[in-house]
Amino acid sequence: MYEKQILKKRLICVAFVRRSPLYGGGGVQPLRAEVPQETKIAVTGVVSDAEGPIIGASVVEKGNPGNGTATDVDGKYSLRVSPNATIAVAYLGYSTQEVPVNGQSTINVTLLQDAANLDEVVVVGYGTQKKVNLTGAVSQIDNKVFENRPVTSTATALQGTIAGIQITPGSGAPNTDLGINVRGTTSINGGNPLVLIDGIEGSLRLLNPADIESVSVLKDAAASAIYGVRAAFGVVLITTKRGKEGKLTVNYSGNVGWGSATYMPEFVDNSYDHALFVNQARINNNAAVLYNAQRMDGIKAKYENPSLPDYIFVGKQYYQVGYTNWVDELVRESTPRQTHNVNVSGGTGKTTFFASMGYHNQEGFLKIKPPVYNRYNTRLRVDNQSYDRVKLGFTASYNNSNYNSPTTYNNEFWRGLAFSSPLNGGQWKGDPAYPEYDQFIGSYFQDQNQVPLLRNGGRTVQDNHEIVLTPSIDITPLKGWNIHMDYNYRRAFNQDTYDRKRLDNLINNAAAGIVAHADPQSATQSQDYYQINQSQTKYYSFNAYTDYTLAIEKHNIKGMLGFNQELRGYNYQSAQRKWMINPDLPSLSLGTGDQTVGQSGY
Repeated sequence: MYEKQILKKRLICVAFVRRSPLYGGGGVQPLRAEVPQETKIAVTGVVSDAEGPIIGASVVEKGNPGNGTATDVDGKYSLRVSPNATIAVAYLGYSTQEVPVNGQSTINVTLLQDAANLDEVVVVGYGTQKKVNLTGAVSQIDNKVFENRPVTSTATALQGTIAGIQITPGSGAPNTDLGINVRGTTSINGGNPLVLIDGIEGSLRLLNPADIESVSVLKDAAASAIYGVRAAFGVVLITTKRGKEGKLTVNYSGNVGWGSATYMPEFVDNSYDHALFVNQARINNNAAVLYNAQRMDGIKAKYENPSLPDYIFVGKQYYQVGYTNWVDELVRESTPRQTHNVNVSGGTGKTTFFASMGYHNQEGFLKIKPPVYNRYNTRLRVDNQSYDRVKLGFTASYNNSNYNSPTTYNNEFWRGLAFSSPLNGGQWKGDPAYPEYDQFIGSYFQDQNQVPLLRNGGRTVQDNHEIVLTPSIDITPLKGWNIHMDYNYRRAFNQDTYDRKRLDNLINNAAAGIVAHADPQSATQSQDYYQINQSQTKYYSFNAYTDYTLAIEKHNIKGMLGFNQELRGYNYQSAQRKWMINPDLPSLSLGTGDQTVGQSGY
C-alpha cells in the first residue's frame, strides 16, 4: 500500500544566539579578528612537448586542487599561487611534472610522453581499451587508491579519487545513499550515473569496497553512448577481483574506528536569553508573546538561582522554566564503527578462484537506542581455461544489509531536535507538594520532546537481500578476435517493518493540571500500528558480443558487434494493522483496528 500523509506545516523563524561580553541593550556586536593574508604572485608560462604547445594541459597548485587552470590554444597558462608553492602539470599520455615556484613569475614546462601509461588497459563499455587508443573521456583507478582507506562504503571510497566526480552524502544516517555527480549538474531534476558491477546494474551501497579491482568512469557522450539514454548522467564501471594462479593466499583486513559530526549548530546557552529573544521576535512580527510575565519571572529566577526546581505552578498551570540542552541530552560526540574482510585466492593448473567475506557495523549518533547498520558480503569467482582458446567463468555473490532505527512520528528526529525549545519537554519525577501527580512519575511531557519517541516509540527495520549469479564464456578463435557471452541473474528481496507504538505522554491543562494524553505529536495520529512492506526484484540479462582488433604500423582498427537483452520483474506488497493487543508483540494478526493491504508490480 502506498500511504500519503498530509502534514500541516508552519513557518518558524529560529535564531541560534550565543551570549557575548559585548551583549547589551543595543544588541549583539560581532567580534572581528584580523587574519593575515598570504601574498600570492601570478605565475605564467607555456606547456609544450617535443612537437609544440599542448592545449588543455592541467596546471594545479600542489596540495590545493581547487586552485588550478588549463592551458589555452597556444599552450599558455596563468595561475596565482604563493611564492613557495609547487605547481603540478599533467596531460593524458604524459608524465606529470612538479615544479617549485620559488618566487618565479614565469615557468615554462616541457612534458615527456609516458609510454607505460599509454599502454595501460582501461575498462570501457563492453570491453577494454588501451589508453593510447581512447577517444572519449574515461578515468580509471585501481584498488590501490583506496586499499588502505578506512572507508565504510564504495561511494565514500571513491571520494576525491577521480577528477570530475562529486560525491555528496544525503544525510548522516549509516545507511544513507551518497549522491554521485559526473561533470556537474546536467538536469534541474537531478540524476545519478548508471552503475554496472561486472556488467550488471547494481547498488554501490551493498557492494563491499574490499572486493573491487578497478573503477572506470565514462564521463562524456563519446565514451558512454553504447549504453544509450541510461548513460545520460555518466557510467560507473566496477570490476571485482579474481583469482591468480599460484599458491593459496589468505588475506585479512579490518579496522575499528569512531566517527564524529563535522558541525553541530550552537544553541543559546540559557533559557532566559532564549525566552527574551523569542518574545522580541514575536513582538517584531506583531504577534502575542509566547512566554507571559509570570513564566518570565520563573525563568529569570531559575536562571539566577540554578538550585530552584525546573518548573513552577501558577494555580494548576504547569510551566517549564529550566534549561535543557537537547544536543547534550540526545546526541553522542562519536559513534563506533568496524569493518572486517577476509579473502582466499589461488589456483593450480588451469583453474583460479577468489572467495571473500566481509562484515561492516556502524551505529548512529543518538544517545538513546541509536540506529544500527549491519552489512554482510560474500563473493565467489572461479575461472577455468582448460583449452587455449576457451575460458569459462562463474561469479556468485550474496549481499545483505540491515538497518534498525527509531520509528519516525510526525517529524523526522533531526528536524525535531533543531526546532526543540530548551523550555519544552522534560520528565515528571515527582514532587511532595503535588502528590496527586505521583501516578505520572517517570512519564514525559509531550511538547517537542524527542526522548519518549526514542525510548518507547518503536523501531523501523529495513532488511535487504541480494543474490547475483553470472556464468560466462570467452572464445578467441583467432588472434585479435574475441567472442564473449554471459548470462546474469539478480534477485533482490527487501522487507521494511514499521512498529509505531502508542505513547501516553503528559500535557498541561489549565483547569485540570497535568493530564495524560495519547501520542506525542498529533491527536490525528493517536493510533499505534504495525506495518510490513515487501518488494521483490528479478533481473535477467544476456550479453553476446564480439570484437576484432587489427594493428597496422601506427594505426589501430577495432570493430565490435553485440547483442544485449534484459528482463526485469517487480512485485510490491504492503499490509498494515492498527491497535495492537500487546505493544511488545507487534503482529498483523494481533491487532484489533483497521487493516489495510496493497499490491503493485510489473
